Parts: sequence; C-alpha cells; structure tokens
Amino acid sequence: MDQNNKITYIHLKDCPPCRVITPIIDTFISCGYKIEKVDHNEYKKDTGKPPSGTPSIVINSGAENEVVYPSSVLIGAMNLLSSKHINELNVINFSTISDFIKKILDKT
Repeated sequence: MDQNNKITYIHLKDCPPCRVITPIIDTFISCGYKIEKVDHNEYKKDTGKPPSGTPSIVINSGAENEVVYPSSVLIGAMNLLSSKHINELNVINFSTISDFIKKILDKT
C-alpha cells in the first residue's frame, strides 16, 4: 500500500450496502489502513463533485490521478459472492467481500 495515496470511503448512514461494508472498512482502519470515512453529502460539499453512489472507495494519488471503485463494483462483488453458481465456476479470486476490499486497498 502506497502511503502517499489518500483513500476515502464514501457512505451513507441509511444505505443498506453501506451497513455491510462500513464495519469492514472500520476493521481495516483498526488494522492500520489510512482510510478517511466521509458521508456522501459531505464529500459532495467538500469536493464539489458527486460520488458515484454509496458505498464507494476513492483512491487519490495526487494531481489528477484518481481511481474510483463505485458502489456498482462493491455491490456487484457482494452479489457475485452470494451466487451459488459463481463459486463453483472458480472465476473470482476472492472468497469474501473483505478479501475483495483488501485487494483494492493493497493494490494502491
């Protein structure tokens, strides 16, 4: 994990997928990952740009280099894991949503 990257987790209190992802993010934070948790509305107010849904992970490595893992990616990963046939096909390289998020964070 590149310590120069700024990682932002964008969430909403009443977002059902956020209720699943936020405790996972909290665990990564408690393990030493530098992740800023920001409410969706605050993010929009602070940056002037709307995030691409909630939950989202934004990785900013400075200047204009920003990578966004939008809600569709995080929710899609959860849906893949809940499909009984996907795991039989052995086409994904993560077994839990925590593994998936860790791969995103460690890639930075």
